[in-house]
Amino acid sequence: MRYLKSILRSLLGILFYISGAPVLIRKIKCGEKVTVLVYHNPDPECLEKHLKYLSKRFHFITIDKLVHAIRSGDWAMIPSRAAVITLDDGHKDNFRLASLFAKYEVNPTIYLCGGIVNTSRHFWFESGLPDIPPIKKASYAQLLQLLKESQGYELEKEYDERQALNYEEIKAMMKVADFQSHTKYHPILTQCDSTEVRSEIAGSKRMLEELLLKRITHFSYPNGDYSGREVQEVIDGGYESARTLDIGWNHRQTDPYKLRAMPIQDNASLFVLCAQVHGLFGYFKYAFHGSFNGVRPPLIT
Repeated sequence: MRYLKSILRSLLGILFYISGAPVLIRKIKCGEKVTVLVYHNPDPECLEKHLKYLSKRFHFITIDKLVHAIRSGDWAMIPSRAAVITLDDGHKDNFRLASLFAKYEVNPTIYLCGGIVNTSRHFWFESGLPDIPPIKKASYAQLLQLLKESQGYELEKEYDERQALNYEEIKAMMKVADFQSHTKYHPILTQCDSTEVRSEIAGSKRMLEELLLKRITHFSYPNGDYSGREVQEVIDGGYESARTLDIGWNHRQTDPYKLRAMPIQDNASLFVLCAQVHGLFGYFKYAFHGSFNGVRPPLIT
C-alpha cells in the first residue's frame, strides 16, 4: 500500500510539474507571501537537490525577518517569492547539512526538543512502536505508559546511542542556522493536561536558553496539533511566534502564533517536492480529513 501511494504521489507530481501550475501558483500565491517549508531529517544528497531547485525559484529569508514583518506591518523588507526553511526535532544528522546551508546561503530555523538535545535520550516516536497515528490519540500519560510496557522506553533514559544534536554540533552550526523551541520531549500537546503543556512549552524555552545562552523566541507545535490553550501558553511563555503545519502561505495579516507551512517529505523526488512546496498534496490531505488547520480541542483542560 505504501509503495502504491509512493508511485501515485510521483505520478501526480510529474503531472503537476508539466502542467505549468507551479509557475502560476508562484505568480498568484507566492509573489507577495512567504512560504515556510518543513523538513525533519533529510539526507545531504537529497536536500542539496532540493535547495538547488528552491534557490532558483525562491528567495530565502529567516523566520526572524518574517515575524518582524508581520508584527511591524512593514512588508518592505520581504522579497517576492520569499521562503523560510525549517526543520523540526533537532536530529543528530542535521549536523551533516551545515555545509549545504552555507553553500546555498540559507539560514534555516531548527526547532529543538530541549529535553532531548545534548543527551542520549530518544524521541518517543522512534521507539519502534507501530501504528503511530492511532497512538497519537491517547493521552500523554497513556502513551508513556504504553511505551514503557511495550518498548522499555522512558523519557529521561540515557541510551547507548544518541538521536539528537549535541551542544558542540549546535554551537558549530550557529553560524549557518537558527535554533528555536519544539517543546521538551515532543508530546502531542492537545493530548496533555494543562500542567504538562505549560511545562513543555515554557520548560523547553528555559532549557534551551540556559544551554545556548541566547533568547529563544520562536516555537513550533509538535505534529502541528494545537488549540487555543496551546496558543495562549506560547504567548504567556514569552515567544514571539509559533509555526503550525496548517497548509498555506503567510502574509501581513497572518497570526504570528499560527504561521502556516508546507510540509516536505525528507526524501522527496524533485517532482514530489514541486507539488509539496506549492501545496498540492497538503491541500489534498487536509481536504480529505475535513480540516485545513491543526486546531484540535485539548484532551484535558
